[in-house]
Amino acid sequence: MSEKNVSEIAIKAQELVELSEELLANDSLKLFEQANELSEKISGIVKDKKFSDGQFNKLYIQVQSKRLAAYRITRVQDVKINIHEIQNILASIPEKENYLDEIAELNVGLSEIYFQKSEFDKAIELLNETLKIAKKTSNSRTEFIAYNNLGRLYWQSSNYSDALVYFLKAIDASKKYDRCLEHYKPYNNAGIIFLSSGLMEKALSYYHEALKIADDFNDSFAKSVIYLNLGIYYTDIGDSEKTLEYYSKSLAEQQKINNKSGLAQTFSNFAVFYINSGEYNKAYEYALKGLETAKQFHSKYEIANAYSDVAIIETRLKYTDKAKENFNKALEVCKSINNVFTEIKIYDGLSELNKSNFKESLRYAKLSYDCAVKLDDKRLIANACHNLSGIFEGVRDFEQALKFKNELMDLRETMKSEEYQNKTAIMQADFEFRKAKERADILTVKNEELVRMNKKLEILNEDKNEFLGIAAHDLRNPLGAIIGNCNYLISICPKSEHPTEFLEILEDINESADNMLQLINKLLDINRIEEGNLDIVKVEFDLLTLLKEIIKSFERLLSSKTQAIEIKTSENAVRIFNDKNIIRQILSNIISNALKFSPPETKIEIAVIDSNSSVGIYIKDRGPGFPSMSEENLFRKYSVKFNKPTGGEESTGLGLSIIKKLSDLIGAEVSLHSTSPKGSIFRFEIKKV
Repeated sequence: MSEKNVSEIAIKAQELVELSEELLANDSLKLFEQANELSEKISGIVKDKKFSDGQFNKLYIQVQSKRLAAYRITRVQDVKINIHEIQNILASIPEKENYLDEIAELNVGLSEIYFQKSEFDKAIELLNETLKIAKKTSNSRTEFIAYNNLGRLYWQSSNYSDALVYFLKAIDASKKYDRCLEHYKPYNNAGIIFLSSGLMEKALSYYHEALKIADDFNDSFAKSVIYLNLGIYYTDIGDSEKTLEYYSKSLAEQQKINNKSGLAQTFSNFAVFYINSGEYNKAYEYALKGLETAKQFHSKYEIANAYSDVAIIETRLKYTDKAKENFNKALEVCKSINNVFTEIKIYDGLSELNKSNFKESLRYAKLSYDCAVKLDDKRLIANACHNLSGIFEGVRDFEQALKFKNELMDLRETMKSEEYQNKTAIMQADFEFRKAKERADILTVKNEELVRMNKKLEILNEDKNEFLGIAAHDLRNPLGAIIGNCNYLISICPKSEHPTEFLEILEDINESADNMLQLINKLLDINRIEEGNLDIVKVEFDLLTLLKEIIKSFERLLSSKTQAIEIKTSENAVRIFNDKNIIRQILSNIISNALKFSPPETKIEIAVIDSNSSVGIYIKDRGPGFPSMSEENLFRKYSVKFNKPTGGEESTGLGLSIIKKLSDLIGAEVSLHSTSPKGSIFRFEIKKV
């Protein structure tokens, strides 16, 4: 066979697979089988290495990918696909770097097969590999598919919080490339997760987002899926009218495209709705339609479920022989495909059908219980316990009835706790994803914009610092003149005509000017520190002597407020090597704050604790403390502290910022322990050398 003929076969196989995907009906199965045969031929040729053309290799991978995708979409459970053969052929293709996107697509297809086989670990491994490829090739569509499929896997594993995160990541990835129909899927899937967790408003919001996309592309299949989920949503909130409305809309869309699988599922939903409403004749009508449709589609899963629905309604209608026959047919199909979920449904139905026969009813109820335990599904186990308890009560075997009733109660408590934990986990996952997304959005701002903004901020900061420096210097000179003249006038005031009145005015002017001068000096200090213009001159000195000098400088303020300072130390001298003037400024600011904010007639306690390598000074005041304020905010420049000095003193909001910046500059630590409203303890710790 020539290379041209092989390529023609490959193209034909690809077309048939794509067509089988689109039809989603009985005809698609025949087309899929034909495509499968052609793909087998190609596999054999590639395996024999008769051709090694790069374009042919790419086409081969694409065909196999489509083939695997169709396997899932058409739900053909009994088609045999040799996974190992596909993997071996893939491994033998040279220069894989040239086919990364195709390999990623093939991985997605293989992961679907593992998904169908419930081999979730292998499926997750393949999808994580796909994600790596997608990020390497910047393929947003492949990234989207991998995230959405990972979400489905975690969802199937009952890990709802991780499933939600992957669906949200898929939604995020979908925004990186042109809007297309498949974007509805993660919105729809996230809606299902929120619905299962009882977050009804969130679920409805995501369903409507999915519906917008389906409407934009006017796709009947997508709309039918979302309408069906909206019907389930309204069933859960008890709105029968809306449930029927959306089930009917789903049915109409399924009929437009003759989607046998979807029709069978929708008829089943109608049947369940009317069973729960007690309208068994209507339920029977829809169940029979569902069975007829399932048979046309040849899907064993739908056929087993439809037989079961029909038999359940026949039981309610007292069609005992028909019900027994259809339950047995359902059971036979179920066992051929190992569908344990529907098997449980059948056993429950057979138990009800035989409720007049204690042994038979009990036998089927126990089979249902065993299957539920095998699946480790608490909801199904609880239902089985409820049925068994009722059966034993009916024959007055209260010991056995109590045993299953107790198990039921324990399960309900566990499920209630798990439901709460699940809901909390979902809410937390949603919140954390959005928070992380906001951070990521900030970090992904274009580099040029960041550079431009940073440059602008640098210029503004320089202008601000220059302005503050000029303003502070220019203001300090006239203030010096004001203070000097005030002092002169105060000295001659006793000779004036009204000495008391003039003296009060002059002292007010002098105090205001002095406060302004202190503010300017602090602004200049901040500027010098931030610009790195503050020289550090280290000398050896006695810290206790310095501390006593600082306390002496506050004698006037201590006297005016009738306050006292007590030093507690076991040392006579504490020698350290650092900048004496900076430490003086730090301790002066801390003690000044302690005096300002402590009420009159209180005592400030200072403890000096000397260790081998460092010395700590603890200054305890009797002020109002700093309620609900973090240390970070407390030491911020211009931070508003809410508390006012107790003696009418001025507070600039700069003192604590200067303390922190100066401490950082000389390698010291400063921290606060506030016991509001009983006061604060400032800790200043510095190494001796």
